[in-house]
Amino acid sequence: MAGFGDMSRMKEAVASFVKKLGSNRSSKDSNTELDQQHDTADAVISTTPLWRKKSIIIGGAILAVSAAVIIGVQQYQQYIKSNTFEIVHVYQDGTYIGSVEKVEDVQQLIEEEELELANNNPGISMELKTGELTYESEVGYKIAADTETTLSKLEQSFASHAVGVAIVVDGKTLGYVKDEIAASNILNRLQTQYAPQVATAEDARQIQSLSYNANEEEADSAQQQAATNEDEAVTIKDVGFVEKVDITLDQVEPTVILEEEELYKKIIDGSTKPTKYVVQKGDCIGCIAHKFGISEQVIYENNPFIEGDRITAGDELDLTVRMPDITVRSVEQLVEIEEIAPPIEYVKNDSMREGESKTIQEGAPGSQRLIYEITKENGYILSEELVEKEVIEEAVPTIIEKGTMIIAGTGTGSFAYPVSNYRVSSKYGKRWGRMHSGVDFTGDKTIKASDAGVVEFVGTKNGYGKTVIIDHKNGYKTLYGHLNSYSVSEGDKVAKGDKVGVMGNTGRSTGVHLHFEIWKNGNTVNPLSYL
Repeated sequence: MAGFGDMSRMKEAVASFVKKLGSNRSSKDSNTELDQQHDTADAVISTTPLWRKKSIIIGGAILAVSAAVIIGVQQYQQYIKSNTFEIVHVYQDGTYIGSVEKVEDVQQLIEEEELELANNNPGISMELKTGELTYESEVGYKIAADTETTLSKLEQSFASHAVGVAIVVDGKTLGYVKDEIAASNILNRLQTQYAPQVATAEDARQIQSLSYNANEEEADSAQQQAATNEDEAVTIKDVGFVEKVDITLDQVEPTVILEEEELYKKIIDGSTKPTKYVVQKGDCIGCIAHKFGISEQVIYENNPFIEGDRITAGDELDLTVRMPDITVRSVEQLVEIEEIAPPIEYVKNDSMREGESKTIQEGAPGSQRLIYEITKENGYILSEELVEKEVIEEAVPTIIEKGTMIIAGTGTGSFAYPVSNYRVSSKYGKRWGRMHSGVDFTGDKTIKASDAGVVEFVGTKNGYGKTVIIDHKNGYKTLYGHLNSYSVSEGDKVAKGDKVGVMGNTGRSTGVHLHFEIWKNGNTVNPLSYL
């Protein structure tokens, strides 16, 4: 046993080795255990042969070392485990930002930011732009996340914008509102502003543009749902926008989003600017309206001093017209029930002297339904046209017995249309608070006598331009206005259908047409009741 001089040194060595193995015990027990180990060593040494002693010592040492190793490894593993952590690395649009303890930290930040945006911008749809966020997990010994710094960097990198709904007209943005409902409400209000009859169908009707129809089915549905009450004189056939009107979603600053009422008023007010005009010699209402591209209705409404379509050179007219940024065009159907005047039929009586007559049957008026199509823009009439004429009840003729010799130049009391291939371009009755005392016709240029009679007047009349008046010698007279030229002279006797002139555009006229009037006992009547 090299290295051990005596048994005492050997015992001390064994005792020291055993002490090291049991170092995790309390200090109080260590002395006792050491004494016991000394006693045990003495007993072994004193009773066991030397070679046996050596084997026992080596085996014990091996067992002790093994136990120590096992215990140490377990403690080490537990220590490592308790000091191993997982963190999450955060990337924004591919750029590394930092680390957080868990993904939920970032998600919570986003929720808080979105809530703050909503609270700071009530009623406005706000969108938080976070960029594309990606995550990578890492597990490591004594690794730590820098959550606070990472969240702060993310917060500073976030951007935001409002989502506004724009009303766009012919590519030009008129303004923004908070949502599509507000935009649709504005467009519906514009249509009902100038076509009130469709107000009851406002919720069901689709917004449509006359210049662009994205969905034919929706357009048909809108027409079917328009107000159509047969008991009313006016119904709406169509209503829409002249311009191309779109609703789009845009990213905008919250400050540019307007209230619904504010944008509606902005569109309604449009680009109105005062316009004055001094009447020149030869001007007429229709001529001025045509020159400025406005409705005659504007002139009458803005200038109430005008009486009977009469204006004189030097008069200053207010031609200001409100021009909304969106033009609403409506096509209305006007139904009027008109009386049909009883026609007059003459019966020859050889026993009655020339010039004498006798009524043998009193006539009775009939009735007819006249349907006009009226086109308006922003409430102003652009055109009106008679599209249908339906007899409800035939008139009963008045039968007059007359002498055999028919006096030349006496009318029959039955009137024919003065224009072939005619179209009614303006009806009889009140227009813009004033009386339109005849009917305007377009068609073939030859103007014909509506009934037999004697030419009473050939010349120029104020407002009518070149005019012919025929006296039918039976209480009726007819007037033919705005002629280009005459084909008769005063005193001529004409038969029904004889040429009296050529259609023109003289006087207060907005285009080539015939203004035709029928007078009965000195008063104008609706020609369509007699033709």
